[in-house]
Amino acid sequence: MASYQVSVTVARAAIKQLQTEGLAEGQPGKGVYVIREPAPAEPSAEFVEITRRIQDLRDTLGAAMTRLDARLTELEQSLHR
Repeated sequence: MASYQVSVTVARAAIKQLQTEGLAEGQPGKGVYVIREPAPAEPSAEFVEITRRIQDLRDTLGAAMTRLDARLTELEQSLHR
């Protein structure tokens, strides 16, 4: 516990919480073992909204770049005539 710079009280509370959540189990005289990993957290509504906005911006930028590329091609062709 010294390597993590936490007190015995904090470590015990953390272990108790992991056991309460069904993520670890203690065996007297043997120690505490992780029995499963926690389920991934669901993204927040704010995260989902920001992700949607970013995708909308990517789509808009992609469409603008396509139009710009087409216009540039037209201008290059008109210069070579």
